[in-house]
Amino acid sequence: HSCFPVKYCPWSIGNTYSALEFADAVLLPVSNDEFGRTKSNNRAILALSADVPVITNKHPSYRKLEDGLFMKNNYETWTETIISALSDQELIQKKLNMSKSIINRSYSGKIVAQKWKDLLY
Repeated sequence: HSCFPVKYCPWSIGNTYSALEFADAVLLPVSNDEFGRTKSNNRAILALSADVPVITNKHPSYRKLEDGLFMKNNYETWTETIISALSDQELIQKKLNMSKSIINRSYSGKIVAQKWKDLLY
């Protein structure tokens, strides 16, 4: 049972963008098992690019983004992490600004296209 509203939406591109328009935050728990280790940072980058804060736990694919994410530590419950992450509007804006800088520096369309070009040619 959750102390805040949660709505499940089946995945589709349209539902994803629609949900981001109304989201206060995106919760991305990632397991540290064989399946979880294969996850990329795409979901976090999508949310951050839509100016939606991301709450998650440490994961190898999030290393470059950590300064812009709200990270659950080992001593907090998910509820505590979510509440503390959403209670400080100044910190939310600071994290979103950091995220934009990181995304522009490492994950912009131009940067990704160049990485593909370098890989293929």
